[in-house]
Amino acid sequence: MGGRELGAGAVGAVLMAGLALGAGPVPAEGAEAAGTLTLVVNSTANTGSDAPKGANRQPIDLGWVKSSTNWSIINSTFSDIRVDALDKTEATIELSIGASPNGTNLISGNRFDNAKLSVPADKQGVAIYWNSGNSSLGNTVASNLVIEDNEFDGYHAETIRLHQTGTVPVRRNVFGTATKSQSPADKTENEEAATSDAMMVNASTASDRKILTWYPQDGTVTLVNCELQVVVVAPTGTPAPKAPVTLDFYWTAGATAETHLGTVEGLTQGGTVTVPELPPAKGYIRLQTQGSGNQPESSQYSRTVTNVSSINCPPSVEIDL
Repeated sequence: MGGRELGAGAVGAVLMAGLALGAGPVPAEGAEAAGTLTLVVNSTANTGSDAPKGANRQPIDLGWVKSSTNWSIINSTFSDIRVDALDKTEATIELSIGASPNGTNLISGNRFDNAKLSVPADKQGVAIYWNSGNSSLGNTVASNLVIEDNEFDGYHAETIRLHQTGTVPVRRNVFGTATKSQSPADKTENEEAATSDAMMVNASTASDRKILTWYPQDGTVTLVNCELQVVVVAPTGTPAPKAPVTLDFYWTAGATAETHLGTVEGLTQGGTVTVPELPPAKGYIRLQTQGSGNQPESSQYSRTVTNVSSINCPPSVEIDL
């Protein structure tokens, strides 16, 4: 799977049944929630462009929900969300505090767009926050949640912040240029292990064991027969991801991850790999690691390396005979 690019998201939303934005039935604290509810969230439209700075506008606050089963938040658009910028738990989506959902639960195909808010103090720092209470360092408790194929832009702290969650697959998500990251794109390793101001943060080894990511080796990106190749390196420290690993490749014009370039599976050692899709321009290449297992652990995003300076390849043509 590849070719996902920021800006291609759908409009609409699917949420847990009985949970609404300031209206409709709300389960009592401790009640179980499951199923779906459709809505579209735009904080500026709902509250007015003159909403007070720092006003809490938390579209989906599930922090009090103690039991939930088989829910999805999919194909949604959240835009211009205003919230207290100093409180990183006041996220666009805050999940159950001290509890994990049962069954299969998914946040996928959503667009979180805060890039148009012009005043930084108005912008929300975190799109998705969760503290499920799995506080044992190094734990591998399955969270029963997957966060994948979402688009984020304009969040100015940790766009995805996982704190004491156990194992949460976070994969194939893209981040626009207005997203906070460890910048500039100067081959820094800071994004890999940061605990703040990064696109995705495992706050400690109680989330995804805060596994180290594989990373692209500087100076090894080449174009061979119109295929992009790069040498990938496995981390030598701990906690290491469980092999065989899956690598998701990304392109960025600067310091984020605007375009997903595809996935390479089944790697057990470093070496030269072919990136599934060509990047749109020179820019930089980075990757993210998924460990093996039924509920794989996810690393933070890797350092960047410089892409080839020019990609002049004819478009491919497929002929069905």
